[in-house]
Amino acid sequence: MIQKLNNPDSEPDYKHLIKEARTLGEMLNVGKEYRLRGALSGSNLSPEAIEDFIHFSNRMYRPWPVWVLRIATEVFSVHLPTIKKQTIFESLRAIHWFLLECEIHNTTQKMPEFNFPPDIKGDLFRVIGHIQKFAVSVDNLFSEVQKLDLPPERMAELNRLKLEADRGADDFSNLLYGLLRKKPMKDQVAAIEIIGEASVSTYDEEGRIRETTATPIYQEILTSWIEVEALSGAVNGG
Repeated sequence: MIQKLNNPDSEPDYKHLIKEARTLGEMLNVGKEYRLRGALSGSNLSPEAIEDFIHFSNRMYRPWPVWVLRIATEVFSVHLPTIKKQTIFESLRAIHWFLLECEIHNTTQKMPEFNFPPDIKGDLFRVIGHIQKFAVSVDNLFSEVQKLDLPPERMAELNRLKLEADRGADDFSNLLYGLLRKKPMKDQVAAIEIIGEASVSTYDEEGRIRETTATPIYQEILTSWIEVEALSGAVNGG
């Protein structure tokens, strides 16, 4: 469902559009085009540029080509080096299906089979280990930024964002370790060991993400996949 609202002054019937939405993606997209057109109507953008912007926004909420998920797997794998690429790809497939393919009102639609590796036990804790390492890197970066001579209003905004991030991290840690405490001690120790091992493996010996020479290319394709799709004409290709 792509809303074509040529008159930004005519507000859509949101309740009707939400009920009409076939997928969660379409439901999340309700009203987006209306608000975008209203925000861009007073800009200096050409009508063509506005339509390109609208197309990009709408396209994000419809099913993506499989090749985009494969490209995303390559990008994410350098940030999650202890997680198998097959696990990352199948996880993206599952999220994609639930958001953009699963039809809300279709009671006969079957969930596709996801080919996860048999040895994914512990991957959640590995992901947590990588996230913790990233959080430490962000803290270090923020410490360096604090040394810069930034305008007071800019620093206040950065401090606010950092405070929100710290609160979110604290809430997540409390939830995680609250759940772990309910498990037998040997399971707690095993989970903490997995988290620690993954955290140490997040970066290489020089403290950099484990990217290859192809990683920047994959990143560029991923950020520009809608333009690539339009050039190739591959709307649903694998």
